[in-house]
Amino acid sequence: MLVSLFQRDLSPLSQFFKLAQDVLQFMQPVLLEKLMEFIDSYCDGCDTQQNPYRGYLIATGMFFTAIIQTICLHQYFHRCLVTGMRIRAGLATVVYKKAFTLSNDSKQKSTVGEMVNLMQIDAQRLMDLTSYLHNLWSAPFQIGCWSPAFNS
Repeated sequence: MLVSLFQRDLSPLSQFFKLAQDVLQFMQPVLLEKLMEFIDSYCDGCDTQQNPYRGYLIATGMFFTAIIQTICLHQYFHRCLVTGMRIRAGLATVVYKKAFTLSNDSKQKSTVGEMVNLMQIDAQRLMDLTSYLHNLWSAPFQIGCWSPAFNS
């Protein structure tokens, strides 16, 4: 029921932002390596010096990569936390409404603390899950991107 209510919030847009952030996170060391190669071409005994514009392009690429990476990460966490807050509020509302419809015998079986636990602690765990759920596919993707870089 809750998934159907928040299907709009669970769109693949947050997945796109997480994927873009992961790819851009991998691009920074690649650009840094290119910048180091550029700087090495300006040694005292080197005959082939690279065009200075290449150095400017690499530095500009590093700057914009960092900016876009930050924007993507912010949008990812914003969308996940908003979705999590909506799920938490919806779950707390459902449990609260259910507490009103319980019979007196059922109310005596559970304490107020158990109901508060269901409404707050467990709902908070579901809220936190929305941010970390994407790690199920993102972590293997990051490992797959980084392991060939370390082997070379």
